[in-house]
Amino acid sequence: KSVLIGKPAVGKSALLSRYVDDTFNLTYKGSIGLDFVCYCNFTRLLTRLQIESKTFAAPNFKKFLLLQIFDINRDSFHGGHFRGTSCIFAVFDLTDSTSLFQLHQLLPKVLTQCENAVVVLIGTKSDAKNTAPKNDAPTLAEINDFLDKFREKIIGYYETSAKDNINVSEAIEVMAKFYCKAYEFWRTHYKNAASPKPSEIKPEGSQKKCSVQ
Repeated sequence: KSVLIGKPAVGKSALLSRYVDDTFNLTYKGSIGLDFVCYCNFTRLLTRLQIESKTFAAPNFKKFLLLQIFDINRDSFHGGHFRGTSCIFAVFDLTDSTSLFQLHQLLPKVLTQCENAVVVLIGTKSDAKNTAPKNDAPTLAEINDFLDKFREKIIGYYETSAKDNINVSEAIEVMAKFYCKAYEFWRTHYKNAASPKPSEIKPEGSQKKCSVQ
């Protein structure tokens, strides 16, 4: 189970529409409650991982990995929708610094309901980043400050464009790769133990510090 959080109009639904349906709509329609739920089959991703790692084995996945992604409106944050969440996609607008500031406030609140979840930081609208007024866009220092503040939770940072289809798949699939490798590590070192649920895998100490290149 994964959720997207972020300020309205940062492009959360557009990001999912591009990934799931390979479509992009310039018309903005705000999400209402649990407005969008998608189920992604990562069969192809698992095949690529098996090619990349000869030792990779994930019998519990039965050759497929199903991902639920919930696009949750900010007004629904107090409804317990985050319990059992394995990954949080924290989304901000690369042309709007206030969207990153709001994540500083939102993410800790969400983590109180799913303290073992990992986080993927996603910057949207990279196609418009260079044309946005400098005073409006978040600075490199502000982004790195966020990455440093939540470094124990963040497993990746991606600058994306749903419009131009840039880094969309990479941003979504990094979570699946993280859990596949976590299960592989678990099976290798704890062969006689029961496989953990994704929500039981703690990210602390398992990631390198992220930074903006």
